[in-house]
Amino acid sequence: ARVRRQTKGGINNDRNDATRLEDQRTQKITFGGDHLFGKLSLDWKISTSKASENRPDERYIRYEQKNVPFTSLDISNPEFPVFNWEGNAWNNPANFGYKKTEEAFKSTEENDTSFSLNFSLPYNVNDKFKAGFKLKDKSKMRDDVWHEYDNGLANLDGVATFDATITGYEAGANYKNGIFMTPQALGNLSLGGPSDPNFDSYVMDEFAAGNYDADETITAFYAMVEDKLSDDITLIAGARIESTKIEYTGYKFDVETMDTPADLGTVSGGSDYTNVLPNLTLQWDLNDKLNFNFALTQSLSRPSYYDLVPYEYSNSDDKELSLGNPDLKASLSTNIDFMAEYYFKGLGLFSVGFFNKSIDDWIYKFATNNYTYAGDDGYAMSQLRNGEKATLNGFEIGFQTKLLNNFTFMGNYTSTNSSTDRVEGRDDIPLVGQVDNMYNLSLAYEANKFFVRASMNYASEALDELSGDAYEDRYYDEQTFLDVNANYKITDKLSIFAEGKNLTNQPLRYYQGTVEKTMQLEYYNLSWNVGLKYDF
Repeated sequence: ARVRRQTKGGINNDRNDATRLEDQRTQKITFGGDHLFGKLSLDWKISTSKASENRPDERYIRYEQKNVPFTSLDISNPEFPVFNWEGNAWNNPANFGYKKTEEAFKSTEENDTSFSLNFSLPYNVNDKFKAGFKLKDKSKMRDDVWHEYDNGLANLDGVATFDATITGYEAGANYKNGIFMTPQALGNLSLGGPSDPNFDSYVMDEFAAGNYDADETITAFYAMVEDKLSDDITLIAGARIESTKIEYTGYKFDVETMDTPADLGTVSGGSDYTNVLPNLTLQWDLNDKLNFNFALTQSLSRPSYYDLVPYEYSNSDDKELSLGNPDLKASLSTNIDFMAEYYFKGLGLFSVGFFNKSIDDWIYKFATNNYTYAGDDGYAMSQLRNGEKATLNGFEIGFQTKLLNNFTFMGNYTSTNSSTDRVEGRDDIPLVGQVDNMYNLSLAYEANKFFVRASMNYASEALDELSGDAYEDRYYDEQTFLDVNANYKITDKLSIFAEGKNLTNQPLRYYQGTVEKTMQLEYYNLSWNVGLKYDF
């Protein structure tokens, strides 16, 4: 086997303190107003915001040992595969040779300006006409630079190290992290950029095609009526026209010919499209206890503008490649929704609903482990792509009621199924991200001064990423969360509160093809907090 040990950190100064610093800053300014001119009402809002993230002096160092002997690879439980090593060779620092040191400087910036204007004019006692306009302009920039050094360091036993194995590690005692270089030793290395005598190269495949500048402008108009057709029936009808314009500048990277940022060539492009999105809703109040709602709508889901840049983001060491897709289209969904609600006087509510969605140009993430890049086979490649059409059907039920005098119960359940067309080489694929079964339950107790609620949320597994064949598809595993929160009023103004989340210690888990084959497993344990609240 091959074992790698990578320490991640930052420069060891007063600001970074040998850690990877994320300096995030946001600011927003908003002005707005509401006005009445006779029967005509008007509201408007203008806002501007800026967000940035700067990650300076990130550092990565790798040690590696090849041909580490092991007696067996135990996959009797494929959810927890285990290497049975020969002796302590897997964790002997003298056997781990220095591989490389990398340094990264990363920055992103986003500017967002929007303006909206809405009118409302009644034309009958219970009827009104509404119209509005919205302009949204957004720009985003990413600028990353990576350096690689050959510091000629000794084997791992010749530098400051620490044992990263954790007692009580959530994944189990069979998984030991072993010995790593300390972040402090990494942070103390002298790295001086291209002028440093130990500078080896720019790590072009890590950043070159990932940098970009992009602008997105969305102009939208809408008009609608709310009309009381009778005492029991209300009609809401209208449409929204959205015009989207995206322009970007990215960088085309050729792994064979480009060695420095000066070698990069720019690539520019964009897309420009307009959609009409109608909305028709009927509300029928049959009586004081029972009502029905029916809606026919269209909605739009746009790809991220970075996903439209024809970038090539590669890692030659690990043979990993991520590609942009300038031909990616926005997804258009035609939706039919029906909901019935029945109110139990003074006791609760029962609801049942059905929905259907027909989605054109649905977006999915495609991945393969056998992609040829720059003449080299075996790359793990991923790219967002459009399917042709997806159909989604389902129903939902909900129930809420009081139990005894102080208890309240709430619960809902949703069942969904789907089918898709035009997936490369595949048939009968569900919609990526679709959860077949989902339910939420909560039980609350409320007295004069005391309140406590327990909540349970369940979601079944969902397809997360498509590959060339079903065996390599990635799924997000099912999850069940149990949370509790409570509040006690000491006085009218002073109260104590407490909450506990993820009491079941539910892990985040991805699996490959079948549920037994773990791809990724992360534990977070439960979290809790207790505090005092005072209302002035």
